[in-house]
Amino acid sequence: MPYVPKEAYDTQVNRGYVVKLPEDQDYRVRAEIEIKDSYSAASFNSSMVNDVSYNFSMVNRTPSLNSFITTVSGSTFEFYHNLGYYRDIMTEYQNDAIDILLSVKYRLDTKKQEKTRGTDAFFDGTNTVYVYENPLFLPLGFTYDHYITKEDFLSLPEERRPEVLLRAVVVDDADSVEDRLNPLPESDTRDSTNETLNEDVSLRKEESSRVFSRDSGGFRSVIVANSKKYAYFSVPFDKGWSAKVNGQKTEITNSSGMMIVPVEKGENNIEFSFMPQGLLPGIGVSVISLLGILLYVYHYKRAKSAKL
Repeated sequence: MPYVPKEAYDTQVNRGYVVKLPEDQDYRVRAEIEIKDSYSAASFNSSMVNDVSYNFSMVNRTPSLNSFITTVSGSTFEFYHNLGYYRDIMTEYQNDAIDILLSVKYRLDTKKQEKTRGTDAFFDGTNTVYVYENPLFLPLGFTYDHYITKEDFLSLPEERRPEVLLRAVVVDDADSVEDRLNPLPESDTRDSTNETLNEDVSLRKEESSRVFSRDSGGFRSVIVANSKKYAYFSVPFDKGWSAKVNGQKTEITNSSGMMIVPVEKGENNIEFSFMPQGLLPGIGVSVISLLGILLYVYHYKRAKSAKL
């Protein structure tokens, strides 16, 4: 068994156990990453270790934007690419609007931020981890009144795109949503300020998830809307997803890598369920194949016994 130094264990494993966060299900966490230059054990690959673990959420069981895995949905790449960020097995960015859009409520850092009020601090055995709360947090699931076409969105300067995503959903075809949404005015694609960012967040928060829960099969949300429109969920689009609004099956639209569904005026009970494409047919083929093998073995043994 390879030797793992205590510092690496504390960073990669113990931190997930000692950091305690609220059990609400409508938020994500983002860890500030600082790559270590070296570790004491020559056998340990230091390039794979960081000061705030990428895989903190796997131990802590908290949804996170930081994960060192290669099994993320392909739509994740589309989302970051459309914002002008490169993503391979992990993505780094510094943008408040993206944090808001992706429902980041807490930020973890091993460096104390003097000008930022922290909510708590935990010692993992090697470092102190400070927890900072996002004052502009939006829960997972909120509505929009406007849309922007993907062509127009990608024509914008990359630095403006995150803020625009807080004002409009991105669609490939305007015809598919124009009965519920209005085109985003050109004036709203210009540079943002802290004041306009606060206004955008306030508008999204007015019709955000009043209830949000998730399990291994999907997630549920309750949103009250003042008119027919679309609700946005920062969950990567995949053909394995299906959705129901107030018990009625509804179409899911890919919005720049994430998912939107139409909602009605009033209270909307939204249910998303996930079933990997091809799973059930694959199980059926496996069962038939197994039965075929068993049948073959049975007849083979009978034929062999008959010869004896």
